[in-house]
Amino acid sequence: MKELITRMVAIVRKDLNILQRTLMGALIVLDVHARDVVSELVQKRVNNLNDFEFSKQLRYYWDAEIDDCLVKQTNTSFRYGY
Repeated sequence: MKELITRMVAIVRKDLNILQRTLMGALIVLDVHARDVVSELVQKRVNNLNDFEFSKQLRYYWDAEIDDCLVKQTNTSFRYGY
């Protein structure tokens, strides 16, 4: 993740149009957050899907049966609303 973030930062330093710069900024924020969440899970030695430290995270899953994206957190699941 660190290498990927470093590469994305290098891209942002180049000449980009406003849409490209906005997109890259959003991707960097998402990846930095994901890196931090995973680091915290490792640090806390989370090794079970039922562990609250994992289940409290907002997670996205593709459900092939309904052909849609589901968002899950703790014991809640709902369709992604775009």
